[in-house]
Amino acid sequence: MKKFYGSYVGVFAICSIFLVPRHGRAFDENSPQEEEHVKLCYIPGIEGGTPYSQQLVPAELMKRGIDMLSFNNGGFGSVQQRANKFAKLLERELKKDPQLKCHLISYSMGGLIGRYAIKHLTIKHPIEGEIPLAKVIKSQMSVASPHRGTPIARLLKSFVGSADPALDQLTEEAVVAFNDEKFSDTFSPVVEGVPFFSFRTYLRADHANAPLLDRVGYGLLSKDLQKRNLHPANDGVVPTQSQSFGVWLGDLNLAHSFFTMDEGVRPSSADFFEVYWNFLQSKELSADAYMSFSSKDWSSMWHGHFEKLAEKWRLFHLINDPE
Repeated sequence: MKKFYGSYVGVFAICSIFLVPRHGRAFDENSPQEEEHVKLCYIPGIEGGTPYSQQLVPAELMKRGIDMLSFNNGGFGSVQQRANKFAKLLERELKKDPQLKCHLISYSMGGLIGRYAIKHLTIKHPIEGEIPLAKVIKSQMSVASPHRGTPIARLLKSFVGSADPALDQLTEEAVVAFNDEKFSDTFSPVVEGVPFFSFRTYLRADHANAPLLDRVGYGLLSKDLQKRNLHPANDGVVPTQSQSFGVWLGDLNLAHSFFTMDEGVRPSSADFFEVYWNFLQSKELSADAYMSFSSKDWSSMWHGHFEKLAEKWRLFHLINDPE
């Protein structure tokens, strides 16, 4: 069971970056501002990461000229505890490079961790002092994230009990605390000025090539959802309809574990992150642009960018109604 529980996790790796020391300088908001150093910043899922996602993916992206920081928020603790650990790790990176800005990528439970951190936490900036964490986040994207919970959390609890506080929070009942404003301590909506995008993942009914545990999870979830007259689409861990938040950009025909291990499938998760990075560079993501663009506008822009590679990217076929 521990193996079953541990297989659906996401990523930690700190890759080599250029260090730009600027310690000991007073902050003057009237002085010329230095150029931002924008990177992809990755928050993994419930157990903090795998060697593939911690080391190999960032190293591969570095070869392609894309800096990716991966944050190990730990393999135990509540969403809030892991978010605070992420904040501390981010402070450490800011000490090395005060001009750091993040396009946040959050996998699985990392989506909730990122949402909470951006809404509720502050960090100590080496130049500016205490600032909202959101100030260093240019955008957030979640993929395969249980924004509305997952029955798998409930099913696992029936076998292993409350093995991890985070597992309790991922049930469909408990996750309401992050989505309902009456829970002021945890309510984590989209923060103004920080664009939020989401991708959903799903398996088709014919999923023979998916990893075994994803296939088992797919069957359990499908039956559970159908019994409650809910759409059975899922990725083996999270119902597809639970994964939308902010601006939904599309659905990926992928097992939940795709971003945690090298399954020998190409394109790889590094390939997907490269396409997403290029999408972010195709138009300046500012607060004004985000507020003026509709979900349809952003989705059209993503699809237009993606279609250029469609023939080579059959694995990432985007659809509006997963089976």
